[in-house]
Amino acid sequence: MNRSTGIGIAVVTGSLLTIAGPAPAQTTHTVDLAGISFTPTDRTINVGDTVHWQWLSGLHNVESGVVQGSVGAHDGNFRSGDPTSAPGTTFELTFDAAFLAAKPMPGNVYPYFCIVHASVNMVGSITVQAGGCTTHSDCDDGDACTQDVCVSGNCQNNAIEGCCVTDGECDDTNPCTTDACVNNACDHTVIPDCCVQDGDCQDGNVCTDDVCNGNVCGHTNNTASCDDGNSCTTGDVCSGGVCAGAPIDCDDGNTCTADTCANGNCDHAAIPNCCVQDGDCQDGNVCTDDVCNVNVCEHTNNTASCVDGDTCTTGDVCSGGVCAGAPIDCGDGDPCTADTCVNGTCNHAPISDCCVQEDDCDDANACTDDGCVENKCVHVLIADCTHCTTANACDDGDECTDDACSNGVCVFAPIEGCAPTDGVVEGNDNGNDPDTGEEDGQNGDDQSGPANVNGGDDNSMSLSDEDGDGVSDDLDQCSDTPLGEPVDGNGCSEAQAEMIDETAPAPLPEDDVLDVPTPSLLQFFCGLFGMITFLCIFSGLAGFRAMRRRRGRTRRPPGGAP
Repeated sequence: MNRSTGIGIAVVTGSLLTIAGPAPAQTTHTVDLAGISFTPTDRTINVGDTVHWQWLSGLHNVESGVVQGSVGAHDGNFRSGDPTSAPGTTFELTFDAAFLAAKPMPGNVYPYFCIVHASVNMVGSITVQAGGCTTHSDCDDGDACTQDVCVSGNCQNNAIEGCCVTDGECDDTNPCTTDACVNNACDHTVIPDCCVQDGDCQDGNVCTDDVCNGNVCGHTNNTASCDDGNSCTTGDVCSGGVCAGAPIDCDDGNTCTADTCANGNCDHAAIPNCCVQDGDCQDGNVCTDDVCNVNVCEHTNNTASCVDGDTCTTGDVCSGGVCAGAPIDCGDGDPCTADTCVNGTCNHAPISDCCVQEDDCDDANACTDDGCVENKCVHVLIADCTHCTTANACDDGDECTDDACSNGVCVFAPIEGCAPTDGVVEGNDNGNDPDTGEEDGQNGDDQSGPANVNGGDDNSMSLSDEDGDGVSDDLDQCSDTPLGEPVDGNGCSEAQAEMIDETAPAPLPEDDVLDVPTPSLLQFFCGLFGMITFLCIFSGLAGFRAMRRRRGRTRRPPGGAP
């Protein structure tokens, strides 16, 4: 680094040495003396440059020569004088052409040492470049604080502003910073809690006295009055560096309140389930015994008599902290009534369609078998039975029957000797008119209704379903099945089917089956002869009856006298 000072200058000059070409710019190069070393140790300069040695610390001097066997040997080229430790002492020497001529050294290298510290090899050297330069590297003076450049064949070693080599170069005279040269730049680190005056030590705590003593801050606790910022304290004072006051007394003397302070105001909140005497513990429940035990209410369940407020209960008593009684017995023994209690009074409402015995189920229909199954009436339709209330309901469309309603049942009585107006008489006429011998379109099988135009049986069926059980009325053996009950293929529910089974005749036991012997051959022929005789007699009677008709025998009108 190019540094200079005017303190304690010693200059050695020699005669002028003529060098071809323009003279290079002169530069001052600084070497520091501190500890047991020269910094930098070696310097490279140009002809005419000045070397400036400065004392930073320790007892030193500068003498040209070399150290041999830990002893310095002075060569007489230059010497600063006797060793000194006075800070700020300097020594300068200009290495111009005259000096070089008067004090020639091989390679223009001038070694030097400190006589005091020769034994520890405190040495250095100055190398003077005698000629010009071609590159910047030719101008390196070994000083980190100079910018070394070659300009027009001459070296220039320009000082770098703010650059340093030793910590001593960075002293800012501030006692509260640690000054150091770091990477050739000065660093000034603030020393914590360092001060110059008392004002530098304020910590913002009213409970400490802040003073500066020997560049060090001190904070001594005091006992001054203060404000701790808590409105629920009083008599605030400093203690141990902290401001605190005594809590405001909010005690109201009541053990059953929680006494607190908020924003300077006392609050007395009731403590749940707290008590002073038994009377404080009444919970309004007659089924608990309420007592105060050590300021805490206790509620113990009892078994006292009580009133539960329900007029349909009796024998009310406490149990588990609850008053309850047994329900009043309103049962009347009748399975066909719904027995309830309302406001202390028993009600017995009849249950619809309920029964106890079969007589309870009479539906006044002679065509149903009425029964009582599990207190429920069942009405099973009787096959081939037609219910009626008047004779008009019993017209079967047959002119040869007397139709009547007897005890609610239709009765169809054949009229003796009646012949239908359509020519069909009793028996099978094979579909021929006895008067004309022509076919009448009937096969004689249908003896109770109009002719079947198809010449056969009338097998048409009704699709009506009166009881809505999914089985047509023509096939439904139980026409009054309750709506919604599942039925079998005969249209009967399970209960109705059971009733039919009960009324059906019991099958003949196997032991009662007749053992019919196999007929002999004689018995077979006798039987065949008897059958032939019967057919002859029957044919004769039929012919006789036909003859009488042809003679114009008057027919009796339906229901008329013979």
